[in-house]
Amino acid sequence: MPNLDSFLWGQFHLPEDVIVPSGANLTPYYCDWGFTVYRTAYGPSSDEHWHALLEDIRADVLEQLTGPDGTCQAEPVAQHILSLFHLDVRSDPAVLNYLKMDALRKVCKDEVAGRPMIANQRERNYFLLVDKGVVYSHGNRPNTPRYKP
Repeated sequence: MPNLDSFLWGQFHLPEDVIVPSGANLTPYYCDWGFTVYRTAYGPSSDEHWHALLEDIRADVLEQLTGPDGTCQAEPVAQHILSLFHLDVRSDPAVLNYLKMDALRKVCKDEVAGRPMIANQRERNYFLLVDKGVVYSHGNRPNTPRYKP
């Protein structure tokens, strides 16, 4: 399991010009984290696989933060990290249908489908691509235990 305190501290961003009094609420200075996910494959039964994949991503994040049996879920740090987690989901066939990686990078950079979650985070300048291979391989995967410590 990751060092949750260290991870949470990495989400703390206090602007240089802000002075916070002792004992003040620091919650507003924690940044959201997660993944911008672009879907570029559409077709018969792909919606079902797409939604299942998004749920699996959310479930995997929860498991990685709380353990396979959820024992750490009550920890305040784990709850705070989970409250900051978001999937920035992009699924617009008019814009994204069958785009290749280079074209998708341009869409992301030019903020064609809106500003991606990663726009202000140079150290995390990446996104997840869900293309035809990912959508259909996810639908055909065997049911195996998900937790990978």
